[in-house]
Amino acid sequence: MILVRNGIYGRTNAKAYLKNPKMPKLKPVDVDAMAVSRAMHLCIPEHIRIQLELDEIDKNEC
Repeated sequence: MILVRNGIYGRTNAKAYLKNPKMPKLKPVDVDAMAVSRAMHLCIPEHIRIQLELDEIDKNEC
C-alpha cells in the first residue's frame, strides 16, 4: 500500500499489451506495469514510445 495524505491508495502490478492503433503494422509490446488506484494517466518510458512511434503528449519524470 502507498500512504498518502488523504488516505491509503492501493497499488497493483500487471502485464500490459501496448500497441499503436495508428500504426497497425508495428509489433505490439508486452510490458510490466504498476498502477496506483485513482491513477488517471499512463506514463510510458521513452524507449517504448519510440518503439511504438507514439506522439508525445506531455513530458514528465516517472
